[in-house]
Amino acid sequence: THPEELRGFKDFDRYWQGAKAAAERMGYNLEEFRWPLGKPGKRLETILETRGVRGLLIPPHRHGVDIPDFEWSRFPLVRFGASASTLPVHSVTSDQSPCARLVFDKARERGYRRIGYVSDAGFEQNTEGHFREGYLSAQTRTTPRARRLEPLLLPADARRQAKALAAWLRSRKPDAIVTTSPVLRSLLDGLGVRVPRDVAVVGYDDIAWAAY
Repeated sequence: THPEELRGFKDFDRYWQGAKAAAERMGYNLEEFRWPLGKPGKRLETILETRGVRGLLIPPHRHGVDIPDFEWSRFPLVRFGASASTLPVHSVTSDQSPCARLVFDKARERGYRRIGYVSDAGFEQNTEGHFREGYLSAQTRTTPRARRLEPLLLPADARRQAKALAAWLRSRKPDAIVTTSPVLRSLLDGLGVRVPRDVAVVGYDDIAWAAY
């Protein structure tokens, strides 16, 4: 994720606020430091050590954290979320699988029975599939096999997304959709599908929910 985009994600902004407050309580200061991914990291090590940096918090990175020759072991590390999975360190993130089960169960409480799941491959990779895992677990627990709906992962190519969604809606016929996708609402509008009259939709997080 580009640094200027991170503040637009409420989850990340809350991570930042909480970490900053915790650091200040212990006598530290939290600062943002930007370094181009792919650029050799020896210079970065020198800069951080010169500035007296004692530890690093790694925010979500859509395409991983690639800083060649950077010695991560020289700094205490904590990462936010699951996307920087190449760094085997402690992480702070939402309890995604139980969140997905809760959303599914709330939809059932409101009378919906054909509850689908719409996401995309990039999101699933960056969250290690935990949201989808929770959805599938809840569906398996509550729904006979013959009535279970296969999740839809939207194609990365925006030109193919509407076609994929239309085919999935025709074949699966959901009465509700739980989603992590901020583009689903615009796709449904383009297909003439009315929310919530034709299908109910709920987002798992602030990113997806902002579209509804």
